[in-house]
Amino acid sequence: MLELSLHAEWPYRTRRIIYRRLTLLTLIFFIGIEIIPILSTIHAQNTENIYETLDYEWSWLWDPESPTLEDWQIIMRPQAATLTPWGDILVADTGNSRLIRFTSSGELIEIIGRGGAGPGEYSQPNTICFIPNSTDFFVSDQGNMRVSRLRMDKEETSFLDSFLAPQLRGVPPMTIAVTDSSTYWYNSIMSGFRISQIDDNGIVQCIFGDFFKTSRPEQNEMIYNGGLLFITNDLEISFIGKYKPIFERWSIDGHLLYSNVFPFPEVKEAEEREKKIPAGRFHLYTAYAVYVDEIDSFFIRIAPSIIYEVSPESFNIKRRYYIHDVGASDGPFVVEIIQEEIRFVIIDSHGGVKIASPVDIK
Repeated sequence: MLELSLHAEWPYRTRRIIYRRLTLLTLIFFIGIEIIPILSTIHAQNTENIYETLDYEWSWLWDPESPTLEDWQIIMRPQAATLTPWGDILVADTGNSRLIRFTSSGELIEIIGRGGAGPGEYSQPNTICFIPNSTDFFVSDQGNMRVSRLRMDKEETSFLDSFLAPQLRGVPPMTIAVTDSSTYWYNSIMSGFRISQIDDNGIVQCIFGDFFKTSRPEQNEMIYNGGLLFITNDLEISFIGKYKPIFERWSIDGHLLYSNVFPFPEVKEAEEREKKIPAGRFHLYTAYAVYVDEIDSFFIRIAPSIIYEVSPESFNIKRRYYIHDVGASDGPFVVEIIQEEIRFVIIDSHGGVKIASPVDIK
């Protein structure tokens, strides 16, 4: 009878042991989600550096409410902008599935492509990236899940080809960076992100990235410079929904060299505001980034009115640019240096183009 009793109780004990172990594993998993991203962050030695704040004011290059707007000036949901080798501005007009090229004085040079899936056509293009020391550039065509290569002359641009890496089918590229011999695709996935190195024939050479994040990036940029990949993210790194600006440096063979959660004052202020809204979340408007080789600086727009100039070596903040009364909209931007003066051309997400210049203090 005793032997039968023991055997009768065994399934219950087994279930209890399994339940306890699963509970423990679940607890470890959720603690890991909170702790691992923090522990894996490699902080700079001097991020609390002293920097100056420069005041800027803005004006319309063209106003989206103007009754005299031409069709090409109606830009919808722009997601990328860059200076061309000719000094013009090239914008990914994502909502209209085309590229627009114009001068910094607001004169149209050309409209590149149109909506569609054929050669030279696009569906929500979201990244523009020139090949180093070349007038060829790549466009990330996220709606068609491919990358197109084009060649720009002084007055017009021609389509060359496009490719889709078979191993990445079904995962559209969020952004790309280009070296002399490879294209790097940044793909957002459910548990984080991955970066895929692809050669000129569209063959994946390697895949790397941070797979153990609790959420996908809201906005990111990836820039190739000096043999390294620089990535900026507006990334949710906490299970309870804490968004932080991340700046990372990767080697092109997939090694994370540096990662830092920037101690921007605006982020601290936002966290204080978030405490007053228990059901809400705050995250940065943008994580748009531009590298300017002439002065060896990154410019990161973390909020509509705030742009930081950051050193690529130390990741220390050099300067903070404050654009007064610019409004609540975000959007990509380019940096122009005119007679040693820095100004920003902002492609407004609500339409129109703004010029931000230093305040003239007399």
